[in-house]
Amino acid sequence: MSDKKFGLEARVGIFAIIIIAVAVYTSFKLEGWSLKTSRGYSLSITFDSAQGLSRETAVRIAGVEIGKVENVELTESGKARVSIRIFPGVELEKGLRVRVRSKGLLGDKFLEIVPPKLEGEIIKPGEDLGQGEVPPNFEDMMDDLSATVTDIRRVAGSLREALGNEGSAQDLKTIIRSIRDASQNLAEMSSNNKKSIDEIIEGIKETVAKLREEGPGLIERADRITKNLDAIVSDNREGIQDVIKRVQEASKKLDQSLGSIAKVTKNLEEGKGTVGRLMKDESLIDKVDQVATQFQELAEAVERIKFYLGYQGDYMIAGGNRGGMKSRFSVRIQTKADKYYLAEVVEDPTYSRYSSSGKHMVNLSTGEIWEEQGNSGLKFSLEMARRYYGLTLRGGLIESEGGIGLDYDVWKDRVKVGVNAFNFARTSDHPVLQGMVSFQLSKYLYLSGGYYDFISKHSSQRRFYAGGGITFLDEDLKTLLPFIPKVK
Repeated sequence: MSDKKFGLEARVGIFAIIIIAVAVYTSFKLEGWSLKTSRGYSLSITFDSAQGLSRETAVRIAGVEIGKVENVELTESGKARVSIRIFPGVELEKGLRVRVRSKGLLGDKFLEIVPPKLEGEIIKPGEDLGQGEVPPNFEDMMDDLSATVTDIRRVAGSLREALGNEGSAQDLKTIIRSIRDASQNLAEMSSNNKKSIDEIIEGIKETVAKLREEGPGLIERADRITKNLDAIVSDNREGIQDVIKRVQEASKKLDQSLGSIAKVTKNLEEGKGTVGRLMKDESLIDKVDQVATQFQELAEAVERIKFYLGYQGDYMIAGGNRGGMKSRFSVRIQTKADKYYLAEVVEDPTYSRYSSSGKHMVNLSTGEIWEEQGNSGLKFSLEMARRYYGLTLRGGLIESEGGIGLDYDVWKDRVKVGVNAFNFARTSDHPVLQGMVSFQLSKYLYLSGGYYDFISKHSSQRRFYAGGGITFLDEDLKTLLPFIPKVK
């Protein structure tokens, strides 16, 4: 490599470092970061469970973000203490409520503050807001379902014991018939003879009242009452017979009903029908419990998975020639906190300047010729990654070639330094080694830079680059997961 070329590459590297330094300074200004103290003021809340809450979780009022979660820690009493930081200029009144909410069915958690109905004193920085509200989670609902199934089994067992012999069924039939007969007789007689009964009662009252005054006429009046009673019985003879007929018909219907009850009881004892199988086959209850457990595991797996979509654009400077923009479109599937899968489509315009002639590649700008194996234009990456503390190991296809990579995160995962090694099958050159560095400006934006193929024998292949990208969480893709069957 000539001194002239080395000087140009060194200048490009210094220029990239200056750009990153300016971006870091700009992000501090735009985000309002400070190395001394955070802006706003802190408050604390206690929850029975802080599941789904983490640092940077949003705090909202009426859907408007007014703060962030700073820290989540365990108290001595076994509860979760959540520290939040409220943005400057936001005042809260005493008497408010704090509860955990979700964005949709499977969305991210956030803290919602419900203001008090009546205006009160302003909360001072550092105060404890007391106990927060946590909605019932999926595990609690599964426990309630399991308790309900247990109750059904207990009731079914009691019914089986109560109706387990013929004598119990016959006693039940006799009791029902007696109650039915007495109720219907009393109802029919009261309805048909209401007027007469009222007259009898009124006559008795008059008789008692006049006994002291009209003692001599007592017998005469008693005769008159007896005649009235005879007249009532005579006038309602047909009605009484009709009542008896209805009682007989009702008895027949009750016998039929009791026969049906006996048949149902027999089917239950023999384990016929859904309820009978439930009473006899203990494995059905176990299957219900198993299905509930599998559904719970599936829901927990879906809750953990996160989809991140991203785009990264880097300006490439290849061996002193005029560079181009290299673009990456990526989908990262985060199955666990320390495990993810990465799929990328890469468009590298710097390869489009080379024409193929047999097994050789020709640099159209310098005339340099060398053997080159691999694809040009659109490339694909499919990687699986596992994180161990701050170090992440990756492997799979990198730009359509087999390779490995590693990343190291520092400064609370805001700065990432990494290296890729791939295309080990190149016969005329070393494998491709790529050094990378990125800086997280905010939750969505980051800067990137690095040195591509820096050990290549050909200067046209060694390329500095600098750029940036955007990445965001896509909850819409997660909604498709419950419809994917789970293979055991």
